[in-house]
Amino acid sequence: RYSKIFIRRFYMKKILSFALALVMMLGMLVIPSTVSAATGSDYINSIELLNALNVMVGYGDGNMGENDNIQRYQMALFFARALTGITDNTNWAGKSKYFADVTEWGGAVDMCKELGIIIGYDDGLYHPADGIRYQDALVMIIRALGMETDKMAYPWGYYFAARDIGITTAISLNTLPTTLIRGETAALIEKMLYTDYSTTATPK
Repeated sequence: RYSKIFIRRFYMKKILSFALALVMMLGMLVIPSTVSAATGSDYINSIELLNALNVMVGYGDGNMGENDNIQRYQMALFFARALTGITDNTNWAGKSKYFADVTEWGGAVDMCKELGIIIGYDDGLYHPADGIRYQDALVMIIRALGMETDKMAYPWGYYFAARDIGITTAISLNTLPTTLIRGETAALIEKMLYTDYSTTATPK
């Protein structure tokens, strides 16, 4: 039986290969107008890549909302798309079977829970509309990469593990409790996809 870590790494290798090929293509293509609202963003390249991968598709009006706070359900959806390559929303919609307060995008939330990427709050809920803090995003990334250990203390153990593999260089934040915006989230997910987890240092 394949482990959760093996499954995550298998899919991430597939997505990374596609992402690398896409980056080469983007160098020769004009970026579509769907991400034009992000022009001038500090994270324009990350937004363009995730948009091209259909991981971050923006709002119905074509606005990517790069300066909007990221919400917990959105983070789960982005991770579900990025880790599996499945971007058809019918796979991720519906109610959660684990969290009573998740009535939309429950498929994505449930997948992240089943892979051990998210746990939820002590009250048994997920609070999908709440923001995602920098420290919590790093926890999700370290878990997705299969680097979490029983000795890893929250939040600094996850921060140091992420720092040691270069994840924290993606954005310029110095305060862990800061709520992320969508542009920062795109940069962190891109960095995760490019991380060579086969050679990452063992977390201390």
